[in-house]
Amino acid sequence: MGYDTATWLQGSFGVAITLFMVFCFLHGFYNPEKYSTVKIPERIDTGISFTGTDHSDELQALRAEIAQLKQRKQQPKPKPKEEDNSLINDCIATLIGLGEKKSVARATVNKYFVNNPETKTVDEFIAGVFKR
Repeated sequence: MGYDTATWLQGSFGVAITLFMVFCFLHGFYNPEKYSTVKIPERIDTGISFTGTDHSDELQALRAEIAQLKQRKQQPKPKPKEEDNSLINDCIATLIGLGEKKSVARATVNKYFVNNPETKTVDEFIAGVFKR
């Protein structure tokens, strides 16, 4: 049972790569001063000049916009009508009872009520949904 050429080459390349990595590690280990000093400049010139420009007006405008957004976020949202909400919840519960997933039932109810806002009862909803 002898080795074929492909197996011999794989083993040879593996040994060669391992020896090369060991050599590089030892070379860096015994010559640390040559490779250990990486100099990072204190200041990097990007070509952008900030002298002579006054951005205080822009900063004030941005701060005012942020304050407005925070105020809008803190304002209470108007609640939907109680009866509409209960009808929607009843319709969702009915579809779930008929075997639909909760997410599918919500999507179906929302889509139906966007197209048919005049629906007043669950019976009308069921008739309209399954009419197709």
